[in-house]
Parts: sequence; structure tokens; C-alpha cells
Amino acid sequence: MERIELNPRLLEKYSYAVIDPVQVDSASWKHLPVHSLAPPAYAHIASQLPHVLSLRGLDPSEREELLADVIDRTAADQAPLFCLLIESSQTPGSVIRHLSRMMIVHSPEDRKPYQLRYHDTYTLMQLAWILDADQQKTLLGPSTSWLFPLEQGWCLRSQETASAMPALRLSNEQWQQLQRVGRINVALARQNVAADQRTETGMRLSPWLATAHSVGLTDEEDAIAFAKQGLTQHPEFYRHPRIVRTLAECEGQPKRYVRLTALLTDLDWQQIAADMSLLST
Repeated sequence: MERIELNPRLLEKYSYAVIDPVQVDSASWKHLPVHSLAPPAYAHIASQLPHVLSLRGLDPSEREELLADVIDRTAADQAPLFCLLIESSQTPGSVIRHLSRMMIVHSPEDRKPYQLRYHDTYTLMQLAWILDADQQKTLLGPSTSWLFPLEQGWCLRSQETASAMPALRLSNEQWQQLQRVGRINVALARQNVAADQRTETGMRLSPWLATAHSVGLTDEEDAIAFAKQGLTQHPEFYRHPRIVRTLAECEGQPKRYVRLTALLTDLDWQQIAADMSLLST
């Protein structure tokens, strides 16, 4: 993942654009020659799923106007007209078929199909660490790079040494990591984590959210509070007798963990850390 500064010359090399109807009013793009990326199984909600636009098929003035809009919206911190810009020399049909196919990923647990929201900027920031190099190349398919705007621009490129696979297959661990992306993004938003730290911080939050679930914290607020404490307090804090008692008191009572641990002072946390450090020596 590479951060780049958006400019007209850079954007000229991108041949396709992906539009997220959920983020942008249809009046801004309905007049354009777009193609739905909805797989057949999602035909009934096609209007809510991404559409792709071939920028090469537009006349020069219209293309220039749209690319200028990308820069203007990003500078104004507005929802981008395009959630992805795609660099590819392949035909529209090839790109459309690939993007549509990538919208579905199968769970390694039950092989059922699920929607993969790769077009969502915040999801893609986490896929950058969840997927390995070969899987990223598989995701990009007939593309050289994907560009998406978030506090300027970010570019995802596949590694030259990577090998694309026939389909995007996730391990059990990756599947569980993907299930935690929603909570990761909620936590990142509440902490106002900058774009250039979202991938790394998300990767660090994920195992703590998994640990929160393992100790019985299934409520989102509780799990996020626990994960934040995991990053900021002693790494063994949840094994401290005081926290063990708190967890026991919270069983079956959503949001009680948030309320109880909010009562802990800085001195309390310092004592918890000191106690756990003694136990680990």
C-alpha cells in the first residue's frame, strides 16, 4: 500500500472507475455509461452494489472533468465520486467479469458465498494486511494497480514476484480476521486514526478483538474497549485478578464491561501493570 498525491497527470493512466451507489447520489453518475458489477446471485440488489465506468470510452472533455472532480472532492473531504480507479490495459469485459467475480468470497468453514466489499476504502485498508501477496495479485486480477482516495490517494499494486490464483481462497484464520474488519473500522473511527496508520493499527487490533471474544465479550462496545486496553495497557492485563473478576461479573450483561472498566483510574491501571510485570519475571 503506497500513499500518493493525486494530480491530473497521475490520474490519466487509469482506464476504469468504480462507483459505490451507497456513497454517491445517483444524479452524479446515472448519465454515464456504467455497468453493474452485481453477480447473478445479487441481481435483486444490483442498484446498491458498485458499478464500473470505462474512462477510455468517454470523450476527452468529460473524462478530464470527472478526474478533476476526484481531486476536488478529496481536497474538500467529500465522498469521492469514484471509490476505485483501476489501471488496466485489458478490455472492459475482462475487467468487469473479474471485478464481479471478486465480489463473492466463500467461507472456508461452510463454503457458503458472502459479499466481499473490496470497493469500500476502509475494508481495502485492512485487506492490505489480511491477504498475502498472491491473494492481492488475485484480487487485482487484470489490473496493474488500484487507486482509492482517502486523505489524498492510496495505491495498491501487486508484487512482481506474486502469482495469481484461479480464485480468491481464504484460510480459516483470514476468514476470522475478515469478520472482525467491521469492528476494527468502528474502533479506528472513534480514535480518529489517520489514514496512514489504519492498516497497521487494524492489524494490531484484530488479535485483541479475537481475545475479547475468547473471554466472553461479544458486545461490540465491550470488545472494542477491551481491544483498546490491550493496545495501551499491559499485554497480560486481562489475566489480572481484578480484571478476571470484572469479566466474570459481566457475563451475559452487554456493555457492563465498558461501564466497570471506565471506573478504573490511571493509578489502577498502573497497579495492574506492575502486578502483571511481577508475575512475568
